Amino acid sequence: MKARLLSLLFMDFANMLRSGIGLQHSLRTISETAVDERVRQMCVVACGGLEKGVALSAALSVSGTLPRDALTVIEAGEQAGELPMVFDMLGEYYELKAEIQNKIFTAFGYPAAVIVILTGVMFYVVFEVIPKVSVLLPASAVSSPATGILLGSAVFLRGHGLTMGLLLSGLIGVGIYYSQVRPETWRMLLARVPLLGQLIKEQELALGFFALYMFQKSGVAQLQALREAARVAGGLTGKHMEECASYLVGGLALSEAVRQDKYFPSFTADTLRVGEESGRFVDYFERLYRVYYRSFQSKMEMLSASVRPGLLMVSAVFILLIAIGFLKPLYSNLTNIALP
Repeated sequence: MKARLLSLLFMDFANMLRSGIGLQHSLRTISETAVDERVRQMCVVACGGLEKGVALSAALSVSGTLPRDALTVIEAGEQAGELPMVFDMLGEYYELKAEIQNKIFTAFGYPAAVIVILTGVMFYVVFEVIPKVSVLLPASAVSSPATGILLGSAVFLRGHGLTMGLLLSGLIGVGIYYSQVRPETWRMLLARVPLLGQLIKEQELALGFFALYMFQKSGVAQLQALREAARVAGGLTGKHMEECASYLVGGLALSEAVRQDKYFPSFTADTLRVGEESGRFVDYFERLYRVYYRSFQSKMEMLSASVRPGLLMVSAVFILLIAIGFLKPLYSNLTNIALP
C-alpha cells in the first residue's frame, strides 16, 4: 500500500478517536468511505475481530494489509493507552515516506524522461535522417568536424546499435531484478556511488531516527525499538543500527554504541548523549530525524538544480551539432543550386 494512502488512513483514525468515536465505529466509517478496496476489507475484518474480543493490532494484522512497523507501533500504543497519539505519529511517519519518494521521483523522473526523449530523437536522426540527408551534402562538408562526428556516430550506431541496445536492456533488467528481488543488495550498491550514496544514507538516517522516535514514544522498549528502526531504515544504515543494538545488549548506552560505529557522524552521538543526560532522550531522536531530513532535502534540491541545466546543455549541444554539421552545409548547397 502506498505511503500517502497509509498516512491518510492513520490521520483519519487519529481524528476520529480524538473526537470521541469508538474503535468499532471508526472502522465501520472508514470501511464505508475508503476508496481503496484493501482498506475497506481490512476494516471489515478488523471490526469483526474487535467484536470477538481481539486486540486492535491483532485484528488489523489478519488481512495482511498494514506493514509490520505500523502494527508494532499500534500494539505498543494499545498497551500504553495512547492510540490517538500513535495514529498521529504513524500518519506523520508515512507522510514523511511519501514526501521522500516524491522528492526522489521529482529529482530523477525529469532527467530520466529527458534522456529517453533525447535517445529516441538521436536514434531517429541516425537511422532515418542522416542517411537521406548525407547524399545532399557538398563534398567540402565532410571535412567539417561537426559533420564528421555526426556521420561517424551514424555509422557506429547502425553497425553496433542492436548490440548496444541489448546490452543496455540487459543492464536495466538486472537493475530491476535486483531492486525487486534483492532490494537491500541494490540499495547497498547504490549507497557506494559518491553523491547518490550520501543522499541514500541521509534518507535512511532520517527514516531510521523518525522510526526510533515513533517506536520509543509509543512505548516500545529501546532495544526492540532500535531493531525495528534498523529494519525500517534498511540498507547500510539498517545494518549499522543493528550493530548498535548488539552493543546495547553488551551494556553500552545508545550514545556510546553510536560513537563506537564510525558510520554515524560524530554529532549524532553527541546529540544522543545530551538527550540521555537531560532525561528527554526520545525528543532527541526527533531532532536527529529533522537534521538528517533537512540535509537530505537541501541535497536533493541542489541535485535537481544542477542536473536540469546539464541536460539542457546536452540537448543544446546535440541540436547545435546537427545545425552546424548538416543544416548549415545543406542550406549552403541548396543556395548554390538555386543561384543562376
